[in-house]
Amino acid sequence: MLINILFVILVIINSVVLVISLYNFLTITYLLPVNKSGQADEPKISVLIPVRDEEDSISSLVNSLKNLSYSNFEVLIYDDHSTDQTISVIEKAVNKDKRVSIVKGRQENPDYIGKNFALNQLSKRAKGDYLLFVDSDVQLTPIALNSILKVIRDDKSAAVSIFPTQAKIEGLERVFMPFFREGVSLMTVPFAKVTSSKREVEFIANGQLFMIHRAVYKEVGGHESVKDKYLDDVALMMEVRHKGLRVSVAIGNGIVTSDSYSSLSKAYKGVSKNIVLSYVSDINHHVSLTMVMMLVFFVQFFMVFVHPIFFFNLILIFIARVIVAKIYGHNQLKELLVTPIQILIYPFLLFGALDKLNKGVLIWKGRRIFLRRN
Repeated sequence: MLINILFVILVIINSVVLVISLYNFLTITYLLPVNKSGQADEPKISVLIPVRDEEDSISSLVNSLKNLSYSNFEVLIYDDHSTDQTISVIEKAVNKDKRVSIVKGRQENPDYIGKNFALNQLSKRAKGDYLLFVDSDVQLTPIALNSILKVIRDDKSAAVSIFPTQAKIEGLERVFMPFFREGVSLMTVPFAKVTSSKREVEFIANGQLFMIHRAVYKEVGGHESVKDKYLDDVALMMEVRHKGLRVSVAIGNGIVTSDSYSSLSKAYKGVSKNIVLSYVSDINHHVSLTMVMMLVFFVQFFMVFVHPIFFFNLILIFIARVIVAKIYGHNQLKELLVTPIQILIYPFLLFGALDKLNKGVLIWKGRRIFLRRN
């Protein structure tokens, strides 16, 4: 009797995950190839990049920006007190390109969390009609700015958050990526609801790359208004929604890509950091739900050895995983094969994150981030 009840509960949970995954597959927005902006006068775009110890990734981004087909843009790179060769790498990549400026970091402001101060300083120097905040591990194809603007125009949105396609995932990194960076969100959040929702449980955003109209950015108070938020991207997009304005979420579709972590150790630390910061943020209820669902997946693997009927539940999970891989254009067979490993290691990631929460401090790139609930 107990086995049957548990089976029914798990079927319901897995069915919800499958429905959300399918809904996203049918409704999600993709960046599409656009060779021209579609406007006689191209609005100026300020590409704003905060960097700290990014010598391994920043040159790829700078080189991709230099090849953009869009003509009316500037690039501002804020060096947030890097301790490696980041600046030398940037200067070599820039090669006197006048469209790119390097901003030397000011003294840290303790009122700001993480990169929020760097983003705030960049926005003050920006001259564009649109502000495009980009992480250093992202690359843009030549038509990327045109494609991003098309999403904003077509959706009549004030801001858009892009989930880049991962350019390459090698070796054991596939165990962590892209499931924990992308897959979980697509299996738990209906992305199309983000456009008009004011409910945090339906909200998602990605700080790797998001664009916002400059006037709207100022209206919501910019990064000054979210300076104490761990997830500035989600917080800022929520501020836009609270003003009654539309926001959009789109998949990079090979037009905007990002590199995976350069090592298994960095992947583990990066995923653990994201779990921690998400949990202490304003979306902790959504993250808590995700944690519970992942732990439910974990339990189901062991239930298969109790009764074969639970194989049906695993099939539902695997179908949802294939759908998510299809959305991102990843190899569906490879993602399916590593899904059991990904789910089985999740509790260990969770326990590591909870340990950091218990200590109340997270060390990232040599800096201490003190943790508290927003």
